[in-house]
Amino acid sequence: MAATPEANYLYKLFDDTQFKAKMVVPYDDFLYHNPKQLDQLLSMHARRGKTVVIDKTAEHLHNEQQAIDLKNKLNEHGLLDRAVVLDNTQDETYFDRHGVRHQYIEGYIWFYLVQSDRPKPKNKALTHKFLCMNSFSKVHRWATISELHKQKLIADTLWSYRDDRKNFADNWYSKGEFELPKYIDQPGTGANTAEGMTFDQNSNLSDIYSRTEYTIVTETDFDEPYLTSCTEKSYLALYHENLPIVVSVPGTIEMLKSQGFDVFDDVVDHAYDNETDHKKRFGMIIDEVKRLKEIHPNIEPNRHKFNRSHMTDRAYWQKQINNKLKSYRFD
Repeated sequence: MAATPEANYLYKLFDDTQFKAKMVVPYDDFLYHNPKQLDQLLSMHARRGKTVVIDKTAEHLHNEQQAIDLKNKLNEHGLLDRAVVLDNTQDETYFDRHGVRHQYIEGYIWFYLVQSDRPKPKNKALTHKFLCMNSFSKVHRWATISELHKQKLIADTLWSYRDDRKNFADNWYSKGEFELPKYIDQPGTGANTAEGMTFDQNSNLSDIYSRTEYTIVTETDFDEPYLTSCTEKSYLALYHENLPIVVSVPGTIEMLKSQGFDVFDDVVDHAYDNETDHKKRFGMIIDEVKRLKEIHPNIEPNRHKFNRSHMTDRAYWQKQINNKLKSYRFD
């Protein structure tokens, strides 16, 4: 939680860049766990009069209001013109609209894959065609599980829905109700209980993924127009040798491809990724799941091996991020 560059895990990425001499504020850690200390830290940097790096590299924007809140917080401390936000939002729209200086980096890959010592995937021992894991309840996640029930695909799906606090049974994508909470990964009695809050999502992921061929990835966001991003949810499906069908904002698949990943578009039709009408995109995703029910993917093993090797290549991603930081203009 220290504010000096040397004490922050990003420091190794700052080598030979102007960021190396900057102070780093682990923004989200303080915002959600100690907001008073966040204000103290920002005030201290404001008095020093130097550029500050706002570390949000394990997150991305989820809506425009978050960009507004970030602007207001920096303005409150006189740092708006001296702070640079690092996060995983590839689209600059909201940052530009509200005058927040920003640099996108591949923080999810660095934090969840490169820096994490994950076991290799287990050999497949199939029990279901699809996997669909859900933790926090959101409209598009609820709709996905609801529609899988309606289309009689739920028996082919290994699924979870841990959060029993929010109900979206009447949402505009797919109306329906189902069992709550639903666990496949680790027992518990609800996301709002002590057992639920101590959930370790990494404890047996290899076992879960090995039981399925495709992952219906219900990403964090779905119906926001300017939030091009991709989280560990999609990367982990590829890591564990599952073919992804991604319930996300438009452009997520294209983002994965631009990062060099094989998205198996010779098997999965990712046309939905280009559809900006959210309801149409949702329908296209469900139609593709229905089509894939009858298709057994025969994937050459080296394609999976490449994805896994690529996303854990420390030297490659360090250079990618470092080059982005080198090109950032502080003036």
